[in-house]
Amino acid sequence: MFEVRVEADFAAAHYLTHYHGKCERLHGHNYRVRLWARGTELDAGGMLIDFGVLKNHLREVCGRLDHQNLNDFP
Repeated sequence: MFEVRVEADFAAAHYLTHYHGKCERLHGHNYRVRLWARGTELDAGGMLIDFGVLKNHLREVCGRLDHQNLNDFP
């Protein structure tokens, strides 16, 4: 089994609905996202997946969420 792992961080806000307490107000958190790709075979170049491509995709997703209100996302 082969494995590649990448991670990225972002900060975002949210609020809880149908909840009574301080967390029902808008508040923020820092998030760390870890993404693993696992497989049993390598390509002709000896790679499971291009690390740079995987990292760029994760950064793109985290970049869209960074400093946003997560309640605005479906």
